[in-house]
Amino acid sequence: MSTSYRQEWVDYAKAIGIILVVYGHVAPGIYNAGLITNDVNYFLVQKFIYSFHMPLFFFLSGLFFWDSLIKRGSKHLIGSKVDTIVYAYILWSLLQGFSEIILAQYVTDPPSIKYVLSLLWQPRQQFWYLYALFMIFLLYSIVFYTTNKTYIFPTFLITILLYLFREKIPGGGFYLTWVTEYSPYFILGVLVTNYSLLNYLKKPVVFYLILVLCIVTHGINLYSVPTGLYGQKIISFVVSSTSIALVVIFSLQLTKHNIRWLLYLGSASMAIYVMHTFATSGTRILLTKIFNIYDSFTHLTMGTLLGLAAPCLAYFIKQKFKIPFIFSAPISSIFQKNK
Repeated sequence: MSTSYRQEWVDYAKAIGIILVVYGHVAPGIYNAGLITNDVNYFLVQKFIYSFHMPLFFFLSGLFFWDSLIKRGSKHLIGSKVDTIVYAYILWSLLQGFSEIILAQYVTDPPSIKYVLSLLWQPRQQFWYLYALFMIFLLYSIVFYTTNKTYIFPTFLITILLYLFREKIPGGGFYLTWVTEYSPYFILGVLVTNYSLLNYLKKPVVFYLILVLCIVTHGINLYSVPTGLYGQKIISFVVSSTSIALVVIFSLQLTKHNIRWLLYLGSASMAIYVMHTFATSGTRILLTKIFNIYDSFTHLTMGTLLGLAAPCLAYFIKQKFKIPFIFSAPISSIFQKNK
């Protein structure tokens, strides 16, 4: 099956994911500033969010991988990801890093210039995702060079094994950790693309089974029931996978409605991801330094809302006035023309 997943439900799913990302980044800043006093609730919410929100984005990226590979081929697909992922990673890592240095007196943990310039081998803050995503695109563009569908399911099984036993792989580091931890979700997206798995999620019995598994494993994960290393990994994978499935089911239901602002959040998710820290940090500084507001609920609410709204406004301006080189650059196409 060669199906385009540029559908509304994907934007709804991205919107859900990016809301969780922004909130998940707002809360630690407020906690580190001493504005959140209930440690238990804070850590439970953060653990819940971080158990699946980034696997969700790797899964959604996997949905588009196969069609892009068939259309462009491995070489041009990698080039296109240099244009989008690598370019955005370098540009916004530098912009955010040097902004934090300039505003060091207002930032809870300002970086050094050396740390900011180490971005090619040491990604920082939220930009690790773009770094890891490009590595995964690069790896599977090579693995699936022949675009043979029969390799997809065996590759998925291999990613599960690597996820479970990555500590036994010699010479591993954070690069290997990222690839082995998130590859199963990426390849799961590839499987959904090629085997019409969405149809199964529409069946009531499947939904209830997933819901029960999700609730049970979330409970185990949140309250740290001893399970051993491999048991914990299995639970984490089931938590992430069932949560992703529920987000997909919910997003499919949302397509029956026309929630334009939510769709817009999904379409602007990349802009929000790379820019939201400017807005969230700025909001915290304004509320405390200018308005003397220290209420955690106000900080969480305003930080999340402005962390979403400000990048959306920037994205709208960029689209309306066709401003180039903000989130991508035609680097690969320039090289192709010069051949």
